[in-house]
Amino acid sequence: MKRFAVCLLFVIMMVSLPIASLAEVWIGVHYEYPFGGMMADRPEWIPKGAKDWRRDLQMIKDTGFDLIRIRVGLDSDIDDIATLLDISHELDIKVEFGSAMFYVSNEFVRKYPDSKMIMANGEKIPRDELDYRWPRACIHHPVFRTQRNQFFEQCARRFKDHPAIIAWDIHNEPSFSDCRCDNTLAVYRRAVEKEFGDVEHYNRRFSTSFAGLKDVVPPKERSENVEAYRYWRAFLTAELNRFLNELRDIIRKHVSELPITYNPTDVFSISRYSQDWWNLRRYELMSCSYYPGSGEHTPGTAVQLEILKAFGPGKDRWIAEFQGGPFSTGGRLYNGKQMALELNAALAHNMKGVIFYRWDPLLNGPEPWINGIIGVDTYDTERRLTLKKGIAELREYRDILKRGRSIAPSVGIFLKRDHAVHSSELGYDIRQAMDGNYSMLSALGYEAAVLLDEFDPAKCPYDVMIFPYMYIDADLAGAIRQYARSGKRAIVELPVQDIDAAKSVGKQFGLGIVGHEKPDYFFNGWDLRGTGEEPGVGQGRFAGFAAHERLLLDATGQKVLLTYGLDGRPAVVAPAEYGGNVLVFGFPLGRTHFAMLHQDLRNFVGAFIGRKVQPDIVLKGVPDEYRAMVEARVIETDNEGLLFVINRSLYDYDLEVAVKGYQPIKTKAGMYSVIKERLK
Repeated sequence: MKRFAVCLLFVIMMVSLPIASLAEVWIGVHYEYPFGGMMADRPEWIPKGAKDWRRDLQMIKDTGFDLIRIRVGLDSDIDDIATLLDISHELDIKVEFGSAMFYVSNEFVRKYPDSKMIMANGEKIPRDELDYRWPRACIHHPVFRTQRNQFFEQCARRFKDHPAIIAWDIHNEPSFSDCRCDNTLAVYRRAVEKEFGDVEHYNRRFSTSFAGLKDVVPPKERSENVEAYRYWRAFLTAELNRFLNELRDIIRKHVSELPITYNPTDVFSISRYSQDWWNLRRYELMSCSYYPGSGEHTPGTAVQLEILKAFGPGKDRWIAEFQGGPFSTGGRLYNGKQMALELNAALAHNMKGVIFYRWDPLLNGPEPWINGIIGVDTYDTERRLTLKKGIAELREYRDILKRGRSIAPSVGIFLKRDHAVHSSELGYDIRQAMDGNYSMLSALGYEAAVLLDEFDPAKCPYDVMIFPYMYIDADLAGAIRQYARSGKRAIVELPVQDIDAAKSVGKQFGLGIVGHEKPDYFFNGWDLRGTGEEPGVGQGRFAGFAAHERLLLDATGQKVLLTYGLDGRPAVVAPAEYGGNVLVFGFPLGRTHFAMLHQDLRNFVGAFIGRKVQPDIVLKGVPDEYRAMVEARVIETDNEGLLFVINRSLYDYDLEVAVKGYQPIKTKAGMYSVIKERLK
């Protein structure tokens, strides 16, 4: 475990080449064909050469896009790529040059059957020619690895100075969930030998009994051997990072000035999918896929964008895949009005590039995955025409969006890599904890930032911090106590799903953990009642809900602020030692707000924060019940501010808006609309 951790730290800490900012705000679209790897094997799906590409690109430009993202695969023709790049340059459309190498063709799999991924249960990926999951070849397969590197080096050498290309994307949504094929096990055993020397040392470290190094296999499940499983998952993560960084280094040999990036998906699934956002720190362009939907929870999911900012302070941030049409799952963008609304919201979070997924080609027959901005055999969909209008309206503010920044955050949310690994390993979804807390702060009018990994109470720039999920870490608990003693305020969520961790953390704050309850129902909880100890929350007064599960706390000698109405047990405690500067929650605060968006609990937290830090944006005219559905954000330069109000509710509001440092304004927000106002 130590070797993989050290190697990973080395990768993260290495300094990148200085790459200049792209100095623009890009609104683009994914144009995959005919460079989509295996997906281009069906000729009836794709445009037929330069004439069709030009036709599509002219309409892409007409829509208002100034950037396309392409993905090349092993079956792409490099001369075709050159032609598309030339047409793009002629039409003044810039290109992000991306990879679809994870989609090897069925022909490749037939020729190299040992390239298939093999899961712990023996399942092989791809199962057959209709299995579109990826990666379709193990990253350790020597032929795949060699062909990938050779093809991309050929592309980098040929297109390194092409004027259309402004960025290189080495991988789309990388993952390496698990693979026990002979290729991966051979690499794993070499790594074990390098670290432990012989099987005896490995057996002593993990309490195993393998006869020799050639017999070493990782556990199939965490429950079989926790430490050996962690070691295996750390190996997979380090190997995926090595796979990504290897291609980055190949491109960098030829491309000296343009930024290189890749777009991960889930920051919280390190253990499950080996996808490590922390590796992004060594890249010049911060990029991710982001599918927000458009509804009451959307403001909370934007915490992912704040995490992206935290990984690359001062660097440009792009959304490399942004939902451009319906998927079969719920909560996705469907119509053009939603798409334009969420584009505004993304730019209001100071994203410097938004690339919609995707532009479907004009085809002779229907494609199974139509979810783009146009439809088969027609450009003039409602999605394209409404988005065209939305993009044109944004161009008026292009200069402030290009030069601007989000207003200075007032509250921090802490995220440590260990927290993500730990929660991923246990199957605990820390995403909802982060989303819910961010949604709560947004509805309270606070600009929030994510503070990563290191929490130094003396250097923390925020007077209020939220700690959504605390891994077993006495040093962090001690730092929080020091922070609170200095007069700053902390909100601590105990790790509800890990009793041992909860006991360890609870002890640090003078609390005992005597049990855990989780009703067996998909949605459940308890009502909360005041004890009279907190101003504004009288004894027995209703104060919202606690959802999902709870810890049974022994809060003897401590100040209990909220109890559960069911049985009067402590729910929220302010340990006496810290003068009311710490709130400890015995239920998942973030997940509760994510599920319920309830105003009473939110306002209880808001009162605690507000006695230390005033809100950045005060929005009057929206009932508390619907405040989470009306998002207000500001982008500012040294001279002016630009206010966005995104109303996702079905009501119209007459608003009074007061932003710190600016003159108050009055405006109207129509149902399901966005307004933009310049601030003085």
